[in-house]
Amino acid sequence: GFTRALNQGLARSRGEYILVLNPDTVLQPGCLTVLLGVLAERERVGVVAPQLLNPDGTVQPSCRRFPRYRDVLFEASGLSRAFSGSRVFNGWKMGDFDHTTGRGVDQPQGACLLFHRSVLTKVGLWDEGFPMFFSDVDWCRRVKHQGYEIWFEPTARVVHLQGRSIFQHRPRMIWSSHCSFYRYFKKYDGISPANVLVGAVLFFSAIVRVAWHALFGRRGNRTRGRQPVLAAESTGTPTR
Repeated sequence: GFTRALNQGLARSRGEYILVLNPDTVLQPGCLTVLLGVLAERERVGVVAPQLLNPDGTVQPSCRRFPRYRDVLFEASGLSRAFSGSRVFNGWKMGDFDHTTGRGVDQPQGACLLFHRSVLTKVGLWDEGFPMFFSDVDWCRRVKHQGYEIWFEPTARVVHLQGRSIFQHRPRMIWSSHCSFYRYFKKYDGISPANVLVGAVLFFSAIVRVAWHALFGRRGNRTRGRQPVLAAESTGTPTR
């Protein structure tokens, strides 16, 4: 899985600064200089992330708040898409943020993250219990638990192709993303009635989306085939 491969690379790294970068990305001129400048100027910032762009140059929303139970219900019910600009219904995906100003965030998408080696030493490697999805969410939560800030810097830019190869294995990715979503809540909240309810919602959501893919995803209709993956879209679809 992606997380295991990433940890192998992190364990072998020797530099003072570490850049986690997805293979489906293209750094724009001056990006690393800007990111390094942020770490140098802001002592409390442990991790910095750039603005992600679609191939056509439009902004690709990439920052998230840490998910809450209600966010699962809003996603599964479609309320987050119906009210995409609402902090209440789409607060998890920061629908109220236009991604054009620098600010501290909970979790930027793991497609491109820069941090000092001391952060890795203190926080540790990424949790391989999340083989592909939500490992970046979990790691960022641990970063903030150690007292670091995470900064989003829009003047540094990276083109992100959004891991289009993932659609070749859509059902497996749907199941993996939903399982990781549930494991995230279980890791931090343990077993509780709310956790059981969320698990049931995620299970039902996964079944519906796999069925949607089976019915429409192989008919050559790209729009239908890209029925949203609840957890994958929350963290960014990776090229794994």
